[in-house]
Parts: sequence; C-alpha cells; structure tokens
Amino acid sequence: MASGFCRDDTCEEDGCNRRSKLVYSVSERRRLCQGCASEKATGPTQQSDAAWTCRKHCEPIKFFCVQHNEVICQSCATVAHQKPCDLKDVDDVVTENREKLDDILPSIKSRVPVLQKHMKTNLVTSNDIHDHFDTVETQIRAHVDVEKEAEKNKAKEKNLAITEAAERKIREIHKERDEQLKHSMEELEFREQEVDKKFNILLGELNEIRGAVAKEMGGIIEKSKYVLEKLNESLEGIEHVLMSDQELCVRTKGLLRAANDVLQTDTETTSLQRVATTALEVKFFKRPRAKVGAKNRIDGFRGGWTLVDTIDVPQSVELPGLVGCVGEGAVSIRDKQTGDLYLTNLKTKTTDKIAKGTVDTIVSCVSIDDKTTLCGKVRKGAFSDCIGLYDADWQPINAPDGSQTQELVLNTKRVFVDVDSTGMILASDFMASDIHIISPSDLTRGFQESIVHTVPVKDKSTEGFRCLSSGDIVVKSGYGGLAVIDRSGEVKNFIQDYEWGCAVFSVDSLTDAIYVVHKDSEKMMYAVDQVCATSGGVFRKILEYPMSDSKRNTSTQRCAVTPAGILITFNGDRLFLFKKSFIP
Repeated sequence: MASGFCRDDTCEEDGCNRRSKLVYSVSERRRLCQGCASEKATGPTQQSDAAWTCRKHCEPIKFFCVQHNEVICQSCATVAHQKPCDLKDVDDVVTENREKLDDILPSIKSRVPVLQKHMKTNLVTSNDIHDHFDTVETQIRAHVDVEKEAEKNKAKEKNLAITEAAERKIREIHKERDEQLKHSMEELEFREQEVDKKFNILLGELNEIRGAVAKEMGGIIEKSKYVLEKLNESLEGIEHVLMSDQELCVRTKGLLRAANDVLQTDTETTSLQRVATTALEVKFFKRPRAKVGAKNRIDGFRGGWTLVDTIDVPQSVELPGLVGCVGEGAVSIRDKQTGDLYLTNLKTKTTDKIAKGTVDTIVSCVSIDDKTTLCGKVRKGAFSDCIGLYDADWQPINAPDGSQTQELVLNTKRVFVDVDSTGMILASDFMASDIHIISPSDLTRGFQESIVHTVPVKDKSTEGFRCLSSGDIVVKSGYGGLAVIDRSGEVKNFIQDYEWGCAVFSVDSLTDAIYVVHKDSEKMMYAVDQVCATSGGVFRKILEYPMSDSKRNTSTQRCAVTPAGILITFNGDRLFLFKKSFIP
C-alpha cells in the first residue's frame, strides 16, 4: 500500500528534522520518521490519521481497494475504483490487520529464542564442516603436491631419457655427417684426380701438338736461316768481285751459279702459312652440360686419321647394321634380319645380345647421360611408342601407353632420334615431314604433353637426321645432298656431292664436323669425307677402309663418333676405329 502527503512533513523526534514519510507511534503518541520509529521500537505504529490524505486529491483516506492493494480517498473510489473493485473501510482493514498481527506476534516471539539457539548450533556445525572441508582440502593439496612431485620426477626421467636419446641421435647424426663429409671429400679428391687426369691428357695432347708445330716451325726457321746465310755470302762475294776486274773475270760464273741456287731455294713460305693455319685451327671444345657422357677435347684441326683398332662382328649376327654409340665404350648393332639388338664393347671386343626384336626393332640410339640411352624404333603403333628410354641395364624406363587406335596399330613407323646440346630430344618418323622437339622429363607423362616445338622439314628426308651444337639440324636433301636447317625449318646451308649418293652421314656433336660415308667402287673401298656445317667446305677422303665381299655387306653403313672423338666405321663384317692426330 502506498500513500503520499500533500504537504511537507517533519519528524517530531527531538533533534530530528528529517522531512519524509511519517508513521504514528502509538507508545510515543507522535509522528516519527522511519529511522526514529525503528530506534524507539516502542510498539505498534500507525500512520498519522491527520496526515493520512490522498496525494492526488488531498482528501482523507477512506477506503482500501482489495484488487489494487492500495488506500484511496472518496474521489479515487468514485473515479477509478468502481466495480468490480472491492472497497473496504480503511479503519476496518487496519483493525482487522492489527488483530491478525497481534495473534501471530506471541508465536514469533516464542520462536525467536529457539531459532537463535538453532542458529548458534548451525554456526557451530557450519564451522565444524568448514574445518572438516579445510582438513580435506589440506589432504587434497598435500596429495596434489605429492602427485605433482611424482609427475615432476617422471618428467625429469622422461626429459633425461629424451635428452640421452637426442644426444645419441645427435652423435649418430654427427657420425653419419662426418662419414658423409669424409666420403664427400674422398669423392671430391677422386673427382679432382679425375679432372687432373683429364687435364693432363688434354695438356699432353696440346703439348704434343705444340711440340709438332715447334719442330715444324724450327725446321722452317733453320732453312730460312740457312738461305739467308747463303744469300749474305753471295752478296759479299759479288760485292768483292765487282771491285776487281781480275776477280770479276775468274769468279763470276761460280758466284752466279751459287746465287741462282740460293734464290731458287724454297724458303717454305707456303709451309709456314700451312703450319700457321693448321695450328690456329686447334681449339678446346668443352662438353655441353646437358651431355654428361661427352668429353672435353682438343680438336678443330683437319689432321690425319689413323686406324687404331678393328673389331669383327660375330657371324651369329646374320645381317648387322651399325646403329650408334652407347656411351664412351660401346656401339649398338642391329640384326636387320631378326631385329635383335647387340652391344659391342670397344675394349673387350665382345658382342652381346641385349634386346630381342619381337614387337619393335631399334634403328637409332644416342646416350642422354651415363645411365640413360634414348632409342628410336621400328614398330606398329603410335609415334610415342617408337621412342624408348633405357637404363644402364637396358631395361625400359618408359613403356608404350597402349592408347593408340586400330588405325595407328596398323601403321608401321620408323623413328630416328637425337639429343641436342640442351638435353632436349629430337624425334622424327622417316615418312613424316617434321621433327618433334621433346622434353625428356615430360616424356613419361605423355607424348603430346612432352612436345615443346615441331620443326617443319619440307621436301627433305628426316631419316638419319643429326643435331648440331648450335641447335641447327642436318637432314638429307635430294640425291647426294645435305641441308643445314634452323628450328623454323629454313635452310641455312646446302652441300651436295653426287658421289655421296644417298648421303649416309654422322655428326660429331662436340665439333659439329659432318662425316659422310660413300663408296669408291673402283678401289673396292669405302671413303669418308669431312664437311664443315657452317662454310660447306668438304675435305675429301680423310680416311678409307676396305669393303667386304661378305653377303652381310648389302649397303653402305653409317659411321659413328664417340665422345672422345674416335670415328667408328663398319663394312658389314668389321668395325674400324680411327683416331685423329695433329699433322702440321
């Protein structure tokens, strides 16, 4: 119930001037504020009747509305508290409520000591429980501390074990590192020794050439010195004779004869020019990084070719044909009759079968590196199936994809391959008019994905094409003709000699020298001409070797050049190994 005052009310307690809502103290018989009434606690209080008026209408409070739980004046009852509000006389409500409170007051007063005692018991019990919980907490904390200490000890043991294991591994790693470093240093020392050996070989070859040139130049210089001395003697004699008529008559004939002999003596100016030209042709050729199997070499000069060895091919190879070099110390030979592939070791001179020509036959090969050989094949199938990569044991690295259609299967392809100075693969079907440039690293992923460029070759044969270090390509062109084309297919140089016939040729990939094999039927010999790819100059018959009268000699065989510059020729029965030497 809320009621207000329409005037300011001041507490009537002495010394208290609070202005607030007042209550009437029955025992004090005066109006007090809530604070003073609580302090006096002299008995039941009631609100001052004199001050109990409606805040809204400033009329005395008459009724109590049960529904709204508030005291109201007559105006409130008339205006806002009509039915269904249940209105009761405010005095009756006060009397009724006082009686109810007076009835319950003794029970409350008698209950208070009991509850106070119970409260004391509760406090003691609560303190005991709190102490008990403190004891339990102390036990838990002590146990936790013990557990933590135990876990710390376990962690220490574990950390110690981890540290010991790590240190053991570190020692093992350090040991392995030291062994690897030692092995690496040994390998480095070995490689350095190998480089020194190669350097000494190259330096020895250069010194040998230098010595030959020096010897030749020494002879020319000595001869020039001799001629100069004789000329000076003739000059002195003639000048002396011209001073005496008697000497002039007697010695003129002899002086003229001696002078003419000296003047007609060859001072070898031509020889000097020849030696100088030949000496300046000597160059150091470094192997391309992509060609691991290639060797550094002193070359570039014409020189003279000397037969250093021969190897007979076994009669078990019915119709042998030279395919190409495999690394530094072997050549591959194909049996044209069976399609089987053989490998001839140039040192041991043994010939072993390495592949049976059942489905496909290898017709060209070139070493990509010391462990990988690239081969071109004759077989029915897709173009990509005719390109094979083989490891050192001649096991295939890439297999045919088997995705060709029946039409492709029925078509036989004959693919020739080569590798350029950057390591890219070049491949072409001899019936096609273009050469594909292929990335070897992508070849195992798929043929189409591996093609990086295609060189168009119009009106020329790609059979047996060869790549130059510059990237240009040598192809056959007409009868006895060779064309040097760039990567766009444009002809940069054309060389033709009708004696070459079908122009069976090979290229030294280090020096770009072209070697063409042809027949000299009158002498029953094969001859090799050397061709310069850039100038088109031809050096005739740099070497010759005999034809074979065997039935196995059915056609002119191609030649091959090893990384060391050994020129290998074949007459159907025998391999001939030629080495070039410097001739001043």
